[in-house]
Amino acid sequence: MERSWCLDLNTIFTVSLFLISVMLLPSCGKEAPRSESTFMLVSEPLLNRIIDNENIHDQDCVGFYTHHFPPALLDSSFFNPDSLKSLDRKTGLRWNVISTTDSVINFLHIFSAEDDTNRVVYFAELVESDSSITKILSIGSDDGFILWVNGDSIASVHKGRQMLKHDDLIPIKLRKGKNILLFKVDQGTGDWSLFRKFISVERMRSITLSKVPELYQDIPEWCILPDTSNFIKVKQAHGRNLDSLHVLYIGWKQIDRNNQYLQVSTYQPPGLPETLPLPTGFDRKAIFEIKVVNQSGKIDYGEEIPIFYEREANRLAKKLTKYRKNNDDPVYLARFDAVIKMFNLDNNPEAEEYSTRMKAHALLDLYRYELNLSDSDPQFSAGPRVWGYRSAIDNMVQPYRLIIPASLSDQPNSELVYNVVFIMRWVAEDDREFWKTQQVTSHWRMATRVGYSTHFQTILVMTHGRGIQNYLGDATEEIPLILKQLRQCWNIDTTNISIFAHSNAPMMALNLLQAIKLPIAHLGFWSPILPVEDSAINQILFWIRRDYPEVKWFVWQSGEDEKAPAVITRKWIEMIKKVGFEVSYQEEPHSTHYVYLGDPEKEFYGLVKKLK
Repeated sequence: MERSWCLDLNTIFTVSLFLISVMLLPSCGKEAPRSESTFMLVSEPLLNRIIDNENIHDQDCVGFYTHHFPPALLDSSFFNPDSLKSLDRKTGLRWNVISTTDSVINFLHIFSAEDDTNRVVYFAELVESDSSITKILSIGSDDGFILWVNGDSIASVHKGRQMLKHDDLIPIKLRKGKNILLFKVDQGTGDWSLFRKFISVERMRSITLSKVPELYQDIPEWCILPDTSNFIKVKQAHGRNLDSLHVLYIGWKQIDRNNQYLQVSTYQPPGLPETLPLPTGFDRKAIFEIKVVNQSGKIDYGEEIPIFYEREANRLAKKLTKYRKNNDDPVYLARFDAVIKMFNLDNNPEAEEYSTRMKAHALLDLYRYELNLSDSDPQFSAGPRVWGYRSAIDNMVQPYRLIIPASLSDQPNSELVYNVVFIMRWVAEDDREFWKTQQVTSHWRMATRVGYSTHFQTILVMTHGRGIQNYLGDATEEIPLILKQLRQCWNIDTTNISIFAHSNAPMMALNLLQAIKLPIAHLGFWSPILPVEDSAINQILFWIRRDYPEVKWFVWQSGEDEKAPAVITRKWIEMIKKVGFEVSYQEEPHSTHYVYLGDPEKEFYGLVKKLK
């Protein structure tokens, strides 16, 4: 199939490159637009959501969807302190002037604690251009944003997210002279900020290649559909319309042992529609498949996602959990329990709400037993998987989640060897049920990690460790048991096992390494909360050096971190170097404990992949 793709790609890529080049042609050879001055306008914070949960982003966020004044009302005369009273009168809002040359605006530094939750704010800046041009504006926001340019609505994203550079790549038309960029940025809880920067076409193409998983992961808006639906809604991503480097193959497969194609269609990224029709022959369930193919015919990204009609999903969930078929297989029992929890078949009034994709994947995992498919069979085996082991401590089944990379070849290589990363993203303070932890219920985190798993061809493991017991050394069985299970189904590189940990989890990971010898080659720590005293640091590093002399350290530190101060992490880095370890250290001045301007987790997977 790769061979036939190459034959089709020449015409497709020629047309796509021509269209993108024409769109950006006026900007060639021109200087990047520049700010008229460092003066920028920030409105007073306004109430966003008036009912229910302040951290939900939906149609009830009246602050986000209300136009408090006509955006075209702003003109360049308002961008000085003497015009604020006039601006206040015309907009009905209070405005302030700020002065900065920074590409990041941190609204928590501007407003008091009383105004940093459940709010929206307007931010405006003046940009001057030497000519009429189309430029690429790179945006990252926490949370969502709306952008107007010279009064025209250009882009909108409304969802809870952390600020990441280049989350959205947006072409905007600037006129010759002065241009006004007006943003509205909404806020649920936590951090609140905006990144914006003009980038070159060359930089845009480089970013597009690095962001393939972010652009094409988690395409279906819903994975469990109303029974009357004949299409799936496609999640939009700013930047796809600029991708001239790929062709998309959208396929539909049967959910059975044969896993045959029902239909395959091709799209150029700018032409991917807002909805995709269900295939002819869709029998209440199917696998949605996407393959992102580059100019040489190589698959740069792929994903398989189960799609069910709602009645079929509920029917299967009830049928498959009517009684337990096997009380000895911990993986089966973990999946059985996951379907009960996610579909609330035990009628729990305090049940968590799971995304339709999480429910669809859990149901597909349990359905494998109905089809007599083992976990080593390749059919629809990629993506977020439910797994479990039986503890020797109390004979209880302990669930965990695996994320298995999709194949990036039409001819899967049985000799492919995978890296494995264990993720410890902060630690539970009690023995909460696995399926109720934020680590598991976050759809955004799951979808993002599915993308990274395939992009870096790495198996990701999200454990729970019996609450905090495993990390405190009371249940050191977990990682060895999981590695044993992985070896039964996949070829894994036992010399390249890694741990990625955040917040207080790094110290728990170090405690675990002290309690049991593990085949760990790399430690990735983000904003680690660690001991302060030199004696404690030396003691930890002494036995790490003794038991793990070759381990490599990768540390990301947030400059504005009050929970894990940078001065302490810097001390650790110096002492790690003194004892002879290889260490990579990055410090980001705009970041906080929970939000990093960048993506340490993604960077860690990439660095580990290069070291293989």
